[in-house]
Amino acid sequence: MTMPAINIKSVLFACRLMELGVRPHLVGHHLSITHKTIRKWYWQLTGKRTKRGPLKQCVSSYVKTRSDARLLSVFCLLYNSVKDGESPSIEYRIRAIERYNKLCSDEPIDGTMAWFAMVQLDSKQDLKLKMCKACGVPYVHLPGSAHLNKCAVCPSGNGKSS
Repeated sequence: MTMPAINIKSVLFACRLMELGVRPHLVGHHLSITHKTIRKWYWQLTGKRTKRGPLKQCVSSYVKTRSDARLLSVFCLLYNSVKDGESPSIEYRIRAIERYNKLCSDEPIDGTMAWFAMVQLDSKQDLKLKMCKACGVPYVHLPGSAHLNKCAVCPSGNGKSS
């Protein structure tokens, strides 16, 4: 039985993304690697089985508090600075997660949440970075979200976007 050819770069990206905490299902889907193969790699990397169960489909599902919203805002600002106007690529996404975790080593970001945030930011649909009129700090805004619909930095939490 012959295995389909897999680009070595894809293997390296897949391994690095899984090490950073991105769910193997997302990695395999994005890099066009079969679920069976990606599960084997995950097991070889971590010695654990892949997470089972439903996958949250939106970044807002991961944000439960204002503190989470602040951390996500910092991550998204960092991602935009890493990307620097370039078209989205896997290298920029990996670099953003690595830099955030290096800068905020006491509170590393969940890899899957970071992945969804980057995808949603790049798609330019609902998730956006906005500036708060009250404090002037950029924050992540997602209409209809409990914690991402206003500035998470303002003491009152009532900051409005510009």
